[in-house]
Amino acid sequence: MKRQKFIKWLGLFFCAMLVFTVVSRAADSVNTAKVRVKSMQNYVISHRVLGSGKVEGTRERAVFSEEGQRVEQILVQEGQAVKKGEVLFTLSEEILEESIEKKNGELEELKLQARDLESAESVNGEKKSRDIFFAKQNYNTAANSGNYNVSSAQDALNLARQRLDEYYRNQGFTSEPDTSGEEQALLDDVRVKQEALNQAIMTRDQTVMEAQRSVSEASQKSPSDGSIINVQRQIGIAEKELAALKKLLEEKGKIPAPADGVVKSVSVVTGGLTGADAAMILYELSGTLLMNVSVSEEDVKYVEVGGSAYVKGISGTEIENARIQSVREDDEDQDRRIVSIAIPENTLNIGESADVTISKDAGPFPACVPLSALYGETGKEYVLVLDTRDTVLGEALVLRKVSVTVEDKNESYAALAAGSLSSGQQVVTEADRSVEEGSRVRLEES
Repeated sequence: MKRQKFIKWLGLFFCAMLVFTVVSRAADSVNTAKVRVKSMQNYVISHRVLGSGKVEGTRERAVFSEEGQRVEQILVQEGQAVKKGEVLFTLSEEILEESIEKKNGELEELKLQARDLESAESVNGEKKSRDIFFAKQNYNTAANSGNYNVSSAQDALNLARQRLDEYYRNQGFTSEPDTSGEEQALLDDVRVKQEALNQAIMTRDQTVMEAQRSVSEASQKSPSDGSIINVQRQIGIAEKELAALKKLLEEKGKIPAPADGVVKSVSVVTGGLTGADAAMILYELSGTLLMNVSVSEEDVKYVEVGGSAYVKGISGTEIENARIQSVREDDEDQDRRIVSIAIPENTLNIGESADVTISKDAGPFPACVPLSALYGETGKEYVLVLDTRDTVLGEALVLRKVSVTVEDKNESYAALAAGSLSSGQQVVTEADRSVEEGSRVRLEES
Protein backbone atom coordinates (compact mmCIF):
# COMPACT_ATOMS: atom_id res chain seq x y z
CA MET A 1 0.00 0.00 0.00
CA LYS A 2 2.79 2.37 0.92
CA ARG A 3 4.66 1.42 -2.18
CA GLN A 4 1.67 2.28 -4.36
CA LYS A 5 1.31 5.67 -2.66
CA PHE A 6 4.99 6.41 -3.21
CA ILE A 7 4.80 5.51 -6.89
CA LYS A 8 1.70 7.65 -7.22
CA TRP A 9 3.37 10.60 -5.46
CA LEU A 10 6.49 10.20 -7.63
CA GLY A 11 4.36 10.25 -10.78
CA LEU A 12 2.65 13.39 -9.63
CA PHE A 13 6.05 14.96 -8.92
CA PHE A 14 7.36 14.24 -12.40
CA CYS A 15 4.16 15.50 -13.96
CA ALA A 16 4.50 18.71 -11.99
CA MET A 17 8.13 19.04 -13.03
CA LEU A 18 7.13 18.56 -16.66
CA VAL A 19 4.44 21.19 -16.33
CA PHE A 20 6.87 23.59 -14.64
CA THR A 21 9.47 22.99 -17.40
CA VAL A 22 6.95 23.64 -20.14
CA VAL A 23 5.72 26.75 -18.37
CA SER A 24 9.28 27.97 -17.77
CA ARG A 25 10.22 27.43 -21.39
CA ALA A 26 7.05 29.20 -22.49
CA ALA A 27 7.75 32.10 -20.13
CA ASP A 28 11.39 32.24 -21.26
CA SER A 29 10.25 32.21 -24.88
CA VAL A 30 7.92 35.14 -24.24
CA ASN A 31 10.66 37.19 -22.54
CA THR A 32 13.34 36.40 -25.16
CA ALA A 33 13.90 38.87 -28.04
CA LYS A 34 13.21 37.62 -31.53
CA VAL A 35 15.91 38.60 -34.02
CA ARG A 36 16.76 38.26 -37.66
CA VAL A 37 20.33 37.65 -38.73
CA LYS A 38 22.36 37.81 -41.89
CA SER A 39 25.83 36.77 -43.01
CA MET A 40 28.33 39.11 -44.68
CA GLN A 41 28.22 39.36 -48.46
CA ASN A 42 30.11 40.85 -51.37
CA TYR A 43 28.50 44.17 -52.30
CA VAL A 44 29.04 47.43 -54.21
CA ILE A 45 28.40 50.51 -52.08
CA SER A 46 26.51 53.02 -54.20
CA HIS A 47 26.34 56.65 -53.10
CA ARG A 48 23.69 59.02 -54.32
CA VAL A 49 23.78 62.80 -53.86
CA LEU A 50 20.37 64.40 -54.37
CA GLY A 51 19.59 68.04 -54.98
CA SER A 52 17.42 70.47 -56.87
CA GLY A 53 17.67 73.91 -58.40
CA LYS A 54 16.67 76.17 -61.25
CA VAL A 55 18.19 76.41 -64.70
CA GLU A 56 20.11 79.64 -65.33
CA GLY A 57 21.72 81.16 -68.39
CA THR A 58 25.49 81.50 -68.74
CA ARG A 59 25.36 84.57 -70.97
CA GLU A 60 23.96 87.71 -69.39
CA ARG A 61 22.94 90.99 -70.99
CA ALA A 62 22.63 94.18 -68.93
CA VAL A 63 19.87 96.67 -69.72
CA PHE A 64 20.71 100.32 -68.99
CA SER A 65 18.81 103.57 -69.36
CA GLU A 66 19.70 107.24 -68.95
CA GLU A 67 20.45 108.06 -65.33
CA GLY A 68 18.02 110.06 -63.19
CA GLN A 69 14.84 109.17 -65.11
CA ARG A 70 11.59 108.28 -63.38
CA VAL A 71 10.28 104.75 -64.03
CA GLU A 72 6.65 104.99 -65.05
CA GLN A 73 5.77 101.32 -65.53
CA ILE A 74 7.54 97.92 -65.31
CA LEU A 75 6.08 95.44 -67.77
CA VAL A 76 8.04 92.25 -66.95
CA GLN A 77 9.06 90.26 -63.88
CA GLU A 78 11.96 88.00 -62.89
CA GLY A 79 11.89 84.63 -64.65
CA GLN A 80 9.77 85.92 -67.55
CA ALA A 81 10.83 85.08 -71.11
CA VAL A 82 11.04 88.09 -73.44
CA LYS A 83 11.63 88.63 -77.14
CA LYS A 84 14.10 91.06 -78.67
CA GLY A 85 12.45 94.50 -78.91
CA GLU A 86 9.77 93.70 -76.33
CA VAL A 87 9.22 96.66 -73.98
CA LEU A 88 10.65 95.95 -70.52
CA PHE A 89 9.71 99.21 -68.78
CA THR A 90 8.81 102.81 -69.62
CA LEU A 91 10.13 106.18 -68.44
CA SER A 92 8.21 109.37 -67.72
CA GLU A 93 8.06 111.58 -70.85
CA GLU A 94 7.59 114.66 -68.69
CA ILE A 95 10.84 114.02 -66.81
CA LEU A 96 12.58 113.26 -70.12
CA GLU A 97 11.57 116.68 -71.47
CA GLU A 98 12.84 118.39 -68.32
CA SER A 99 16.12 116.45 -68.60
CA ILE A 100 16.55 117.50 -72.24
CA GLU A 101 16.02 121.17 -71.37
CA LYS A 102 18.48 120.95 -68.49
CA LYS A 103 21.06 119.15 -70.63
CA ASN A 104 20.76 121.83 -73.34
CA GLY A 105 21.56 124.49 -70.74
CA GLU A 106 24.57 122.54 -69.48
CA LEU A 107 25.84 122.09 -73.02
CA GLU A 108 25.61 125.82 -73.81
CA GLU A 109 27.43 126.69 -70.60
CA LEU A 110 30.22 124.25 -71.43
CA LYS A 111 30.60 125.70 -74.93
CA LEU A 112 30.91 129.25 -73.52
CA GLN A 113 33.52 128.02 -71.07
CA ALA A 114 35.43 126.37 -73.91
CA ARG A 115 35.44 129.60 -75.95
CA ASP A 116 36.77 131.58 -72.96
CA LEU A 117 39.56 129.08 -72.42
CA GLU A 118 40.47 129.05 -76.10
CA SER A 119 40.66 132.88 -76.12
CA ALA A 120 42.87 132.90 -73.03
CA GLU A 121 45.11 130.28 -74.59
CA SER A 122 45.43 132.39 -77.76
CA VAL A 123 46.59 135.40 -75.70
CA ASN A 124 49.05 133.23 -73.85
CA GLY A 125 50.33 131.92 -77.17
CA GLU A 126 51.05 135.42 -78.48
CA LYS A 127 52.90 136.32 -75.27
CA LYS A 128 54.93 133.17 -75.56
CA SER A 129 55.96 134.00 -79.11
CA ARG A 130 57.17 137.44 -77.95
CA ASP A 131 59.12 135.86 -75.07
CA ILE A 132 60.85 133.47 -77.47
CA PHE A 133 61.72 136.34 -79.87
CA PHE A 134 63.29 138.50 -77.13
CA ALA A 135 65.12 135.52 -75.63
CA LYS A 136 66.74 134.76 -78.97
CA GLN A 137 67.67 138.42 -79.41
CA ASN A 138 69.33 138.42 -75.97
CA TYR A 139 71.19 135.28 -76.91
CA ASN A 140 72.54 136.78 -80.12
CA THR A 141 73.58 139.98 -78.29
CA ALA A 142 75.33 138.02 -75.55
CA ALA A 143 77.16 135.86 -78.09
CA ASN A 144 78.29 138.81 -80.22
CA SER A 145 79.35 140.92 -77.24
CA GLY A 146 81.18 138.01 -75.66
CA ASN A 147 83.01 137.14 -78.85
CA TYR A 148 84.05 140.82 -79.30
CA ASN A 149 85.43 141.02 -75.76
CA VAL A 150 87.34 137.77 -76.20
CA SER A 151 88.76 138.95 -79.53
CA SER A 152 89.89 142.28 -77.99
CA ALA A 153 91.51 140.49 -75.07
CA GLN A 154 93.24 138.11 -77.49
CA ASP A 155 94.60 141.09 -79.52
CA ALA A 156 95.92 142.77 -76.37
CA LEU A 157 97.65 139.54 -75.34
CA ASN A 158 99.19 139.13 -78.78
CA LEU A 159 100.53 142.69 -78.64
CA ALA A 160 102.06 142.16 -75.22
CA ARG A 161 103.74 138.94 -76.39
CA GLN A 162 105.02 140.77 -79.50
CA ARG A 163 106.65 143.50 -77.33
CA LEU A 164 108.30 140.86 -75.17
CA ASP A 165 109.62 139.03 -78.24
CA GLU A 166 111.08 142.29 -79.63
CA TYR A 167 112.76 142.96 -76.31
CA TYR A 168 114.42 139.53 -76.35
CA ARG A 169 115.57 140.06 -79.93
CA ASN A 170 117.12 143.44 -79.08
CA GLN A 171 118.89 141.94 -76.07
CA GLY A 172 120.69 139.60 -78.36
CA PHE A 173 122.78 142.41 -79.89
CA THR A 174 124.31 143.67 -76.58
CA SER A 175 126.26 141.96 -73.87
CA GLU A 176 125.33 144.41 -71.15
CA PRO A 177 122.72 143.26 -68.67
CA ASP A 178 119.31 145.05 -68.44
CA THR A 179 119.15 146.89 -65.20
CA SER A 180 116.11 148.99 -66.03
CA GLY A 181 113.45 146.31 -65.11
CA GLU A 182 111.98 146.51 -68.56
CA GLU A 183 111.89 142.68 -68.96
CA GLN A 184 109.86 142.18 -65.80
CA ALA A 185 107.41 144.83 -66.83
CA LEU A 186 106.89 143.13 -70.17
CA LEU A 187 106.44 139.74 -68.50
CA ASP A 188 103.89 141.19 -66.07
CA ASP A 189 102.02 142.76 -68.96
CA VAL A 190 101.78 139.37 -70.76
CA ARG A 191 100.47 137.72 -67.58
CA VAL A 192 97.87 140.43 -67.03
CA LYS A 193 96.71 140.20 -70.65
CA GLN A 194 96.43 136.37 -70.40
CA GLU A 195 94.29 136.66 -67.28
CA ALA A 196 92.10 139.22 -69.01
CA LEU A 197 91.61 136.83 -71.94
CA ASN A 198 90.71 133.98 -69.63
CA GLN A 199 88.20 136.16 -67.81
CA ALA A 200 86.67 137.34 -71.10
CA ILE A 201 86.22 133.74 -72.29
CA MET A 202 84.65 132.67 -68.99
CA THR A 203 82.30 135.64 -68.92
CA ARG A 204 81.26 135.06 -72.55
CA ASP A 205 80.57 131.36 -71.99
CA GLN A 206 78.52 132.00 -68.86
CA THR A 207 76.50 134.79 -70.44
CA VAL A 208 75.83 132.77 -73.58
CA MET A 209 74.82 129.71 -71.54
CA GLU A 210 72.33 131.72 -69.50
CA ALA A 211 70.92 133.27 -72.66
CA GLN A 212 70.57 129.78 -74.20
CA ARG A 213 68.72 128.57 -71.11
CA SER A 214 66.30 131.48 -71.40
CA VAL A 215 65.63 130.57 -75.04
CA SER A 216 64.99 126.93 -74.08
CA GLU A 217 62.64 127.89 -71.25
CA ALA A 218 60.73 130.29 -73.48
CA SER A 219 60.46 127.63 -76.20
CA GLN A 220 59.11 124.92 -73.89
CA LYS A 221 55.40 124.20 -74.03
CA SER A 222 53.63 125.58 -71.01
CA PRO A 223 52.30 122.85 -68.74
CA SER A 224 48.59 122.71 -69.55
CA ASP A 225 46.13 122.43 -66.69
CA GLY A 226 43.93 120.32 -68.96
CA SER A 227 41.05 122.76 -68.70
CA ILE A 228 40.31 122.97 -72.41
CA ILE A 229 40.70 119.21 -72.94
CA ASN A 230 38.48 118.50 -69.94
CA VAL A 231 35.77 120.89 -71.08
CA GLN A 232 35.86 119.46 -74.61
CA ARG A 233 35.48 115.99 -73.18
CA GLN A 234 32.51 117.14 -71.08
CA ILE A 235 30.96 118.67 -74.20
CA GLY A 236 31.28 115.35 -76.03
CA ILE A 237 29.64 113.47 -73.15
CA ALA A 238 26.84 116.02 -72.84
CA GLU A 239 26.12 115.85 -76.59
CA LYS A 240 25.85 112.03 -76.43
CA GLU A 241 23.59 112.19 -73.38
CA LEU A 242 21.41 114.81 -75.04
CA ALA A 243 21.10 112.67 -78.18
CA ALA A 244 20.17 109.61 -76.08
CA LEU A 245 17.52 111.58 -74.15
CA LYS A 246 15.99 112.90 -77.39
CA LYS A 247 15.90 109.38 -78.84
CA LEU A 248 14.18 108.09 -75.68
CA LEU A 249 11.60 110.85 -75.93
CA GLU A 250 10.98 110.02 -79.59
CA GLU A 251 10.35 106.39 -78.52
CA LYS A 252 7.98 107.63 -75.75
CA GLY A 253 10.32 106.44 -72.99
CA LYS A 254 10.10 102.75 -73.91
CA ILE A 255 13.11 100.54 -72.96
CA PRO A 256 13.17 97.40 -75.16
CA ALA A 257 14.85 94.01 -74.63
CA PRO A 258 18.19 93.94 -76.49
CA ALA A 259 17.87 90.21 -77.26
CA ASP A 260 15.70 87.14 -76.74
CA GLY A 261 16.11 85.98 -73.16
CA VAL A 262 14.76 85.51 -69.66
CA VAL A 263 14.66 88.24 -67.03
CA LYS A 264 17.21 87.35 -64.35
CA SER A 265 16.81 90.40 -62.10
CA VAL A 266 14.99 93.73 -61.94
CA SER A 267 16.73 96.58 -60.10
CA VAL A 268 14.33 99.46 -60.83
CA VAL A 269 10.98 100.07 -59.15
CA THR A 270 7.88 101.83 -60.39
CA GLY A 271 8.08 105.51 -59.42
CA GLY A 272 11.79 105.28 -58.64
CA LEU A 273 14.69 106.89 -60.49
CA THR A 274 17.12 105.06 -62.74
CA GLY A 275 20.75 104.94 -61.63
CA ALA A 276 24.18 104.27 -63.09
CA ASP A 277 23.83 100.50 -62.55
CA ALA A 278 21.92 98.16 -64.85
CA ALA A 279 18.16 98.49 -64.58
CA MET A 280 17.67 94.80 -65.50
CA ILE A 281 19.75 91.71 -66.26
CA LEU A 282 18.64 89.23 -68.93
CA TYR A 283 19.80 85.68 -69.52
CA GLU A 284 20.34 85.17 -73.23
CA LEU A 285 18.74 81.98 -74.54
CA SER A 286 21.69 80.94 -76.70
CA GLY A 287 24.59 78.83 -75.46
CA THR A 288 25.01 76.28 -72.67
CA LEU A 289 22.82 76.76 -69.59
CA LEU A 290 23.77 76.26 -65.96
CA MET A 291 22.21 74.80 -62.85
CA ASN A 292 23.50 75.33 -59.29
CA VAL A 293 22.76 72.72 -56.62
CA SER A 294 23.57 73.00 -52.91
CA VAL A 295 25.01 69.83 -51.29
CA SER A 296 26.38 69.09 -47.83
CA GLU A 297 30.09 69.13 -47.11
CA GLU A 298 29.86 65.40 -46.33
CA ASP A 299 28.27 64.55 -49.69
CA VAL A 300 30.62 66.67 -51.79
CA LYS A 301 33.29 63.95 -51.60
CA TYR A 302 31.10 61.90 -53.94
CA VAL A 303 31.00 64.73 -56.50
CA GLU A 304 33.72 64.82 -59.14
CA VAL A 305 34.34 67.81 -61.40
CA GLY A 306 34.10 66.55 -64.97
CA GLY A 307 31.82 63.71 -63.88
CA SER A 308 28.18 63.31 -64.83
CA ALA A 309 24.82 63.89 -63.20
CA TYR A 310 21.26 62.81 -63.96
CA VAL A 311 18.93 65.79 -64.31
CA LYS A 312 15.14 65.71 -64.65
CA GLY A 313 13.17 68.90 -65.21
CA ILE A 314 9.61 69.52 -64.09
CA SER A 315 8.69 69.39 -67.78
CA GLY A 316 9.69 65.70 -67.73
CA THR A 317 12.81 66.19 -69.86
CA GLU A 318 15.64 63.93 -68.70
CA ILE A 319 19.37 64.49 -69.19
CA GLU A 320 21.32 61.32 -68.51
CA ASN A 321 24.89 62.67 -68.50
CA ALA A 322 24.92 66.36 -67.65
CA ARG A 323 28.51 67.48 -66.99
CA ILE A 324 29.55 68.61 -63.49
CA GLN A 325 31.34 71.88 -64.22
CA SER A 326 32.61 73.10 -60.83
CA VAL A 327 32.33 72.88 -57.04
CA ARG A 328 32.69 75.96 -54.85
CA GLU A 329 32.00 77.07 -51.30
CA ASP A 330 28.54 78.33 -50.42
CA ASP A 331 28.91 81.98 -49.38
CA GLU A 332 25.80 81.74 -47.20
CA ASP A 333 26.59 78.42 -45.45
CA GLN A 334 30.15 77.27 -44.80
CA ASP A 335 28.96 73.68 -44.23
CA ARG A 336 27.60 73.36 -47.77
CA ARG A 337 29.00 73.48 -51.29
CA ILE A 338 27.56 74.71 -54.60
CA VAL A 339 27.78 72.22 -57.48
CA SER A 340 27.45 73.79 -60.94
CA ILE A 341 26.09 71.53 -63.69
CA ALA A 342 26.18 72.39 -67.40
CA ILE A 343 22.80 71.92 -69.09
CA PRO A 344 23.00 71.29 -72.86
CA GLU A 345 21.34 73.78 -75.17
CA ASN A 346 17.77 73.06 -76.30
CA THR A 347 16.97 70.72 -73.38
CA LEU A 348 15.59 72.55 -70.34
CA ASN A 349 14.33 76.13 -70.19
CA ILE A 350 15.84 79.00 -68.22
CA GLY A 351 13.97 79.28 -64.92
CA GLU A 352 12.77 75.65 -65.01
CA SER A 353 13.13 73.69 -61.77
CA ALA A 354 14.88 70.33 -61.94
CA ASP A 355 15.98 67.46 -59.68
CA VAL A 356 19.57 66.23 -59.76
CA THR A 357 21.03 62.84 -58.88
CA ILE A 358 24.79 62.31 -58.73
CA SER A 359 25.84 58.65 -58.31
CA LYS A 360 29.18 57.17 -57.40
CA ASP A 361 29.96 53.45 -56.82
CA ALA A 362 32.68 52.10 -54.54
CA GLY A 363 33.89 48.53 -54.24
CA PRO A 364 32.88 45.79 -54.47
CA PHE A 365 33.63 45.10 -50.80
CA PRO A 366 33.81 41.44 -49.62
CA ALA A 367 32.41 42.08 -46.12
CA CYS A 368 29.17 44.06 -46.28
CA VAL A 369 26.32 43.99 -43.79
CA PRO A 370 22.99 45.84 -43.73
CA LEU A 371 23.27 49.25 -42.10
CA SER A 372 20.68 48.15 -39.53
CA ALA A 373 23.29 45.73 -38.13
CA LEU A 374 25.63 48.58 -37.19
CA TYR A 375 25.62 50.04 -33.67
CA GLY A 376 27.66 52.76 -31.98
CA GLU A 377 28.94 56.14 -33.14
CA THR A 378 31.33 56.92 -35.97
CA GLY A 379 34.77 55.47 -35.27
CA LYS A 380 33.39 53.24 -32.49
CA GLU A 381 31.03 50.99 -34.44
CA TYR A 382 30.19 47.39 -33.48
CA VAL A 383 27.85 44.57 -34.45
CA LEU A 384 26.03 41.90 -32.42
CA VAL A 385 26.67 38.31 -33.51
CA LEU A 386 24.97 35.04 -32.48
CA ASP A 387 26.66 32.84 -29.89
CA THR A 388 25.50 29.83 -27.78
CA ARG A 389 25.49 29.21 -24.03
CA ASP A 390 24.42 26.22 -21.86
CA THR A 391 21.62 26.95 -19.37
CA VAL A 392 19.38 24.90 -17.05
CA LEU A 393 16.84 24.96 -19.82
CA GLY A 394 19.36 23.74 -22.36
CA GLU A 395 21.48 25.44 -25.01
CA ALA A 396 20.47 29.10 -25.60
CA LEU A 397 21.33 31.75 -28.20
CA VAL A 398 22.99 34.88 -26.81
CA LEU A 399 24.49 38.00 -28.42
CA ARG A 400 28.15 38.96 -28.40
CA LYS A 401 29.52 42.43 -29.21
CA VAL A 402 32.21 42.58 -31.90
CA SER A 403 33.98 45.89 -32.70
CA VAL A 404 34.35 46.55 -36.44
CA THR A 405 35.99 49.09 -38.74
CA VAL A 406 33.73 50.65 -41.36
CA GLU A 407 35.44 51.38 -44.67
CA ASP A 408 32.40 52.83 -46.43
CA LYS A 409 28.63 52.95 -46.12
CA ASN A 410 25.49 54.31 -47.71
CA GLU A 411 21.87 54.49 -46.63
CA SER A 412 21.48 50.67 -46.85
CA TYR A 413 24.81 48.87 -46.37
CA ALA A 414 28.11 49.19 -44.53
CA ALA A 415 31.41 47.78 -45.83
CA LEU A 416 33.56 46.33 -43.02
CA ALA A 417 37.34 46.13 -43.08
CA ALA A 418 38.79 42.68 -43.78
CA GLY A 419 39.16 40.58 -40.63
CA SER A 420 36.44 42.36 -38.68
CA LEU A 421 34.27 39.20 -38.78
CA SER A 422 34.73 35.60 -39.84
CA SER A 423 32.84 34.38 -42.87
CA GLY A 424 30.56 32.10 -40.82
CA GLN A 425 29.40 34.67 -38.30
CA GLN A 426 25.90 36.04 -38.51
CA VAL A 427 25.01 39.54 -37.39
CA VAL A 428 21.70 40.75 -35.98
CA THR A 429 19.86 42.94 -38.50
CA GLU A 430 16.48 43.22 -36.75
CA ALA A 431 15.10 42.69 -33.23
CA ASP A 432 11.61 43.06 -31.84
CA ARG A 433 12.99 44.83 -28.77
CA SER A 434 16.13 46.49 -27.50
CA VAL A 435 19.09 44.08 -27.29
CA GLU A 436 22.69 44.30 -26.17
CA GLU A 437 25.69 42.11 -25.53
CA GLY A 438 24.63 39.06 -23.49
CA SER A 439 20.95 39.30 -24.41
CA ARG A 440 19.24 35.94 -24.92
CA VAL A 441 17.53 35.77 -28.28
CA ARG A 442 15.72 33.42 -30.54
CA LEU A 443 15.60 33.43 -34.31
CA GLU A 444 12.46 34.73 -35.93
CA GLU A 445 11.00 32.20 -38.29
CA SER A 446 10.90 33.38 -41.90
